[in-house]
Parts: sequence; C-alpha cells; structure tokens
Amino acid sequence: MNVKWNNGIGSRSRKSLAAIVAEDGRVFDFVGESIPGVCHSQETDYEKHGRWTNSTFSVDLKSTSTFIAWMQDWDTGYSFPYPTWQEAYQWMLEKAPALKMEHFRTYVLEYFPKSAARWDAAEAAKVEFK
Repeated sequence: MNVKWNNGIGSRSRKSLAAIVAEDGRVFDFVGESIPGVCHSQETDYEKHGRWTNSTFSVDLKSTSTFIAWMQDWDTGYSFPYPTWQEAYQWMLEKAPALKMEHFRTYVLEYFPKSAARWDAAEAAKVEFK
C-alpha cells in the first residue's frame, strides 16, 4: 500500500503528525524516514518557503498496517486533545483496529510525555477526589 504524507505546519504553528500501526498492534512514530521492516519512505516534493517549508513523502507499507496522519489540536495545541488515556486510545483504535493498548501507552510515553503526564494526573485526580 502507498500513502502520501506532507509534514507542513498548519495555522498557529500546529505540527503535522503521523504514526504507523503494524498488524501486531505496535505503533511507530513516522517523521518521513523509512522504518526497517515497517515502511519505505522517500521524499517526492520539497517546498522551500521560510517557516512554512515542507516536504511530501511517498510511503510504502504493508497492506496489513495502518497509516494515521493528524495535526495538533487547533484550540489547545495538544497532539492528543483527549482528557484520558482511554479516550485517546479509542480515537486511534477507530483508525487502526489492530492497535493494542500496551503499545499505545509505550508510544505516547516515548513521543508525547506531556500528554501521558496529563492523563496520569487526571487518573490520579479521579482516585483522590472520588
């Protein structure tokens, strides 16, 4: 399967984000580079335009994998604008049914530690103020 992805920033400096969910439920952060055994990527277009400079990538991946692309939230700037682990997981699970919660947690902890901390604090608050 082949997908195209552009890493250009959006209004208010929102970042373009992408991930690949493999058939075994693992999540891989995608930034435009090939990931051995997961995908092959090559830059197909480059637009030099100051802070709006961006590249477009052609990504080949297995038909059993899912490519997910999104942009940081307009209002909050969060990469995952969800109040809990479960809601964020559910959002990604709808796009990639093979996703496993333990792999989602690992992915978020590694690449989005502020989101993980926010969700952990929300879970702690539920226990404290029950």
